[in-house]
Amino acid sequence: MIFITEVGKRFGITKKKFINELMHESVSHIGAIVNNGYKSPTNCGGVAENKRVAQIKGLAESIERRALAINNYEEQSTIQAFDLIKKKVEEVENSSIRYSLIEPYVDTTGTAAHVNSNLAISNAVSELLEKNAVFLFWYGKRGIKFETSFKTVYTIYLEKQGYDIHFFLIEEFLPLKIVITLAVSSEAPLNYKFGIGSALILNEAIIKSTSETYLLGNYYETLLYNFLKGYSDSEELFKFSDKNTLNHILNLIKVPAIKHENIFIKEDIINYEDLYNMLPFWVEQLLICILPQKISDKFIVVKAISNQLYNHIPKKDYINLNKTINKKTINLTLDEFELIPDCPIV
Repeated sequence: MIFITEVGKRFGITKKKFINELMHESVSHIGAIVNNGYKSPTNCGGVAENKRVAQIKGLAESIERRALAINNYEEQSTIQAFDLIKKKVEEVENSSIRYSLIEPYVDTTGTAAHVNSNLAISNAVSELLEKNAVFLFWYGKRGIKFETSFKTVYTIYLEKQGYDIHFFLIEEFLPLKIVITLAVSSEAPLNYKFGIGSALILNEAIIKSTSETYLLGNYYETLLYNFLKGYSDSEELFKFSDKNTLNHILNLIKVPAIKHENIFIKEDIINYEDLYNMLPFWVEQLLICILPQKISDKFIVVKAISNQLYNHIPKKDYINLNKTINKKTINLTLDEFELIPDCPIV
């Protein structure tokens, strides 16, 4: 089912085989913007147990990704940003808030769009911390593996596909609970799927993490199908057949899990404003930048960045080991780093 609101703007919900499945995937396709040599993504989407929410998620993703390409601040070398930790306005380099494949590397990490400004900020900060948690997990084996009786519709679906589900809690940014899901199968066309999610309540983080595992899994299954049919030649699929990557995943999941109930986690009654002041002491800066966008004046797009954190996916080519997060946590040396395969969890 596709809805066309005007030329070049298409939205819809993908069809389903079974109407009792509560995972509704949305499609959001808005024409690309080319700016400074970079083209904004066009195929976006979301997943939710509610069709309306799924469509809003897809639209929000389109808006935030286009906003990074629009960059109305191009004529300025610096822009103003608000530091959530120091509670003051600071100047930030314009190059920090637009797509870049050269230093400073910039992608959608730490970017969020929402009709509520506070939720836009909290979602952006959460996304930034999630990507840094993935760095700690993949390259430093940080995280508690845990078991839980709590089931999401996405967990049930993945288990029906034959996947064993492994949950990891990254504690570095508590009280924000960041959950990484690894779904592993030796029989499925894709040997593993993955997702990240975070919230102040653990079960909410599990829902977000498993929903992303489901959504990204479907994305890579589509890539694989098109590749096998000869419709495309996707380099993104290399990581699923790389033996070093698979071995690294097997090493990550072989550690024993502890029961969800035995994890000493207080579901503190705090809000995200409290969280900004409870980050590790070495996170000295947390800047919020407003990104202009032209799709809908109802949405506010923000980007969260920090000089102490990685502001991009933890891809090996982008990682600077002199960054504060590495020095203050796992403290990887170059020799150790080179032995670890590139992180596939994006």
